[in-house]
Amino acid sequence: MSGWLRSLAVLWLAAQVGWSFWRASRRARRLPPPERQAFMAGVYRREGARLRRASLRLAGLIIKVGQFLSTRVDVLPGEFVQELAELQDLVPPAPWPRVRERLAHAYGRWPIPDFAEIEPTAVAAASLAQVHRGWLASPGPGARADAAGARAGAPGARAEAPDAPTEEPDARGESPDGASATRGPMVAVKIWRPGIERLVETDLGTLRTVAGFVARHTAWGRRIDLMALFGEFEATTREELDAFHEADRALEFRRNVSERVGIGAPAVFRELTRPGVLVMEFVEGERIDAPGALARAGLRGRELADRLTHEYLRQLLWDGLFHADPHPGNLILQPDGTLVFVDFGMMGRLGPADREGVALLLRSLFTGDWVGVSEAFVRLDFLRPGADLRQIRDRLRGLLEPALEEALNARRLDVFRILHQVETALYELPVQIPARFAFLGRALGMVMGLATRLNPEEPFEQQFRRAVEDMLLGKGAFATAPRPGGGGEAVERGRRPSG
Repeated sequence: MSGWLRSLAVLWLAAQVGWSFWRASRRARRLPPPERQAFMAGVYRREGARLRRASLRLAGLIIKVGQFLSTRVDVLPGEFVQELAELQDLVPPAPWPRVRERLAHAYGRWPIPDFAEIEPTAVAAASLAQVHRGWLASPGPGARADAAGARAGAPGARAEAPDAPTEEPDARGESPDGASATRGPMVAVKIWRPGIERLVETDLGTLRTVAGFVARHTAWGRRIDLMALFGEFEATTREELDAFHEADRALEFRRNVSERVGIGAPAVFRELTRPGVLVMEFVEGERIDAPGALARAGLRGRELADRLTHEYLRQLLWDGLFHADPHPGNLILQPDGTLVFVDFGMMGRLGPADREGVALLLRSLFTGDWVGVSEAFVRLDFLRPGADLRQIRDRLRGLLEPALEEALNARRLDVFRILHQVETALYELPVQIPARFAFLGRALGMVMGLATRLNPEEPFEQQFRRAVEDMLLGKGAFATAPRPGGGGEAVERGRRPSG
């Protein structure tokens, strides 16, 4: 599809959704309140489903738009967001001849001397990039050591090797593609789709036009500062197109987890990374949700669910860099029981002040401290200009206090119910979540779903409470709180858990 035809398709989609909402709102005014609410909920579900189907058809950046909107429970109705939450970034891979052209352009030649082979068939494909398995031409002493078992976080192992090969290939032979046939370490070659940068610029220009129109001509667009929201999305998208940016975040993530038993991350071959191409260690193992994977790794569901939950809180409250797309395909369980995070295209970052604010919010929610909740909202910049802090505090208390009191009496905290009530409150109140938290809610939802599937015998709220008590309330084997003004470190009592 040419650029202008694609722009017309996106504009037509926006016009259809906008027209539907306008007609529905006019009709809803004539309905009594209970019927109006049910009617609009149906409209939100229908239009959310329309956008989800169109996103999959248009692919490219439009899938990212749907995923981004699915995180904005603060500015979009719950029914609309729930439909978009089902949007999966799974599309057919680009044809190998075009991918090979992109590789030849990135490295300046074909075959590429650094690689013994790159398989033509992709092992994974998404809207912006796809992954092919490959082999380096020669291990080199540094790469050989890293590939031999010193993966970050592997039980009993320490990763001392550099994250890039240090020698030129020492043997050559011809593979079917004409590259060197002498295989070194196996690698994952992430290749951005041919022409994706041009497609993204086309889509961003079209979306900027749509956002500007809605911001100028609708009360909703003015209320939520739609252009600021678009700016958040544009910045996130440009970061996701930068292979060097992703390589640096992957290296930082790997360093963060290097001392953690049972948690790992792949090595990064940064010297082989080029614009539009990222080379990392290929992690062998099974998806975390593969049938029988737990038994083959010698793990129980509760053990792995607890490890995942604790690790995610560590990323949020200790590291400040968290994996923003922890779906089962990005969590690999190795035979020795190590849980390895892969694919660092979507990452979130929280500075020291944000980590303190998140810690305060979690502590306050779990202890029913509504002054603390409202203070956390202020620290985290959740409030729009002119927001009434007392109104927000009273509204949250009215929604959440009964649930917490019920939980206290029943000795069970219904986290899913509370999160749903918080989402409702966020949409109704003068609250807008900043860009740095854009994918945090979506990521936590994924972790909750996975932990529940891994350990269905125990409600997730009990698993989450154990982790929060350990890390924030001082009731477990250890307790941590971010140091004021610190650089991501933590004050510890006792020891860090092994997962």
